[in-house]
Amino acid sequence: MSSAVLNLKEKAEMMSLDIEATRRSIQSHMEQTGKSQSDLSRLTGLSPATISQFLKGIYAGNNEQIAYTIMKALEIEIRRKDAIKTPQFVMTSVAEDVLAVVKYAHDYKDIGIIYGDAGIGKTMTLRQYAAQNPGTVFITVNPTNSNSKAILEELVEKLGKQEYGDRRRLRRTVVSSLKDSGRLVIIDEAQHLQMSALETLRSIYDECGIGLVLCGNETVYTQMKGKAKAAEFAQLFSRVGIRRYLNNQKISKEDVKKIVGQEAEVSGECLDFFHKVANNPGGIRTMVKLFILSWTLANSMGESLNLQAIRAANELLMY
Repeated sequence: MSSAVLNLKEKAEMMSLDIEATRRSIQSHMEQTGKSQSDLSRLTGLSPATISQFLKGIYAGNNEQIAYTIMKALEIEIRRKDAIKTPQFVMTSVAEDVLAVVKYAHDYKDIGIIYGDAGIGKTMTLRQYAAQNPGTVFITVNPTNSNSKAILEELVEKLGKQEYGDRRRLRRTVVSSLKDSGRLVIIDEAQHLQMSALETLRSIYDECGIGLVLCGNETVYTQMKGKAKAAEFAQLFSRVGIRRYLNNQKISKEDVKKIVGQEAEVSGECLDFFHKVANNPGGIRTMVKLFILSWTLANSMGESLNLQAIRAANELLMY
């Protein structure tokens, strides 16, 4: 559909809106869902002031455009609510391995390293542990927060503190919050950490008596092992109390059944297909995406989950 035709369609929809009825519908939705005007602002990109004025009937601008924007955003939100739900966390064999490292590091205030293939459930397991243990500090590293100061800023924020300035002041705030607390710090995607950040975490671990878990791809371990003779790496490498290498980890059919069988009846042939995908590159993550997409396709045709829908969905995924 061309943009010109689409614009005409949008204009026709806007012209057909009953502004007062739309206001009442929006206000009713807010009451039922507990959403605030700030929530609507984040959802639509409109300013809170614009939404407030529109709902009060005093907005001086294009009320049809505002009504259309809000209603379209709410339609998407309702579709998301009714969409196929992502499977919840289940205790797979991989999750058991990850938790063994995390619990050891937490209980014994030691350093644990988890590394290996992507998409097998490491992050989901770590998040589950953090959710069940509120004192856990969970940080995901990316190229923008990989240096020493950025990690300190992340720690300060996660600890609920307010501190700005140089690394010395930030570190002092972190240490005063963590010292003798026995808490656990989890660093996910730790392969992105620069040496300065690793050294900062090591020094905090030494001074505070906390547990520390580094999780990521194989680089997390191999860069330390390969450079362990270098003084800066040796300081951290020698402190690692437990590690788990999750390479070529086989996902069992029973684990797959636990994941995809939470909300849907899954036949043996469908389960076999999901099991094969779960043991390909991308692992459980790709298998879950396939499950959601194939179930959505089946639902759209008024059918239960079936092999034809799975194969059709599989053609739409990237491997």
